[in-house]
Amino acid sequence: MRKLKLLLAFLLVSASAFASMPGIAHYSFYSPNPVFDYTAYPTISLTASGTVQGYTTCNCPAGIYHQPQITLTLRNHATGAIVAGNKIAYGPQVPPSYNVNFTTSIGYDCSDCFTIFEMGLDSLEVVYCSMQGGPFAVYLFSMYVEAAQTMTIFTGTTSNCQTMPVTGLVTCAYSVNNWCTPMTTPPDLNMDGQEVRDTYPISASSNWLVGGACFRLASGTGWVCGHAVAVYYPGPQPKGNCTYNP
Repeated sequence: MRKLKLLLAFLLVSASAFASMPGIAHYSFYSPNPVFDYTAYPTISLTASGTVQGYTTCNCPAGIYHQPQITLTLRNHATGAIVAGNKIAYGPQVPPSYNVNFTTSIGYDCSDCFTIFEMGLDSLEVVYCSMQGGPFAVYLFSMYVEAAQTMTIFTGTTSNCQTMPVTGLVTCAYSVNNWCTPMTTPPDLNMDGQEVRDTYPISASSNWLVGGACFRLASGTGWVCGHAVAVYYPGPQPKGNCTYNP
C-alpha cells in the first residue's frame, strides 16, 4: 500500500463582541483550525486550536489586567459525548495596553475516524478584565469536522509523469472517479474528475481508497474537503462504502 500525507487546515476569523468598558478594544479571535494528520493511517490525529490576539487602549487604574481564556471541545455529534477538550486554557495576565497573543490546542487520535459520525468542534474564546469582573470580549464558534473516505476507480487518463532524481522511481497523476455504493452516493469527499499520484505503471482497472478531512458550519450544509491519503488496490474492486453524511 502507498501512503501520502497532507496537513489540511481551515482558518476562520471572526469579529469580536465586546461588553461596555472605557477605551478602544483591538481583539481578534481565530478559531478553530482543525488539522488532520494521516501519517499513521489508518489511525488519524486531529488537532484543533484557537487564538486570541490584541489589546485595549483605556484610561485604566494601575493593577488592572486582561486575561484570555480559551475552551475547545470536540464532541461525537451522534451521541453528544465529549471526546476531547472541554477544559479552560488560561493565558497570561497582562495590562490592557499589552499585546495578547495566546494560542491553545487539543488533540484526538482515533482508528475509526472513517466510520464515526461527524464530530462537533466548539471553541469559546473569552478575554476577562479584572476591573469589570466579567468577560470583556467573548466569541463562540461551532463547526463540524469529519475524516471521510471515498473508494475511487481509474478513468484511464494518465498525466504529469515525473522521475524521482535519486531512486529513478516514476510517479504519475491518475484521473479517478467515485466508486461508491448507491447508498453512499454522492460521497462527502467527492473525487469525480480528481487526480491521485502514484507509481507507474498500474493496471488498467485500478482503485484507490482516498481519505481526507472535511468540515462544514452546520448539519445539512455542504462539506468542504481535501484529500490527504490514497491507498492503492489492484482492480477491479467492488464499489466501496464511502463516507456519506448528507
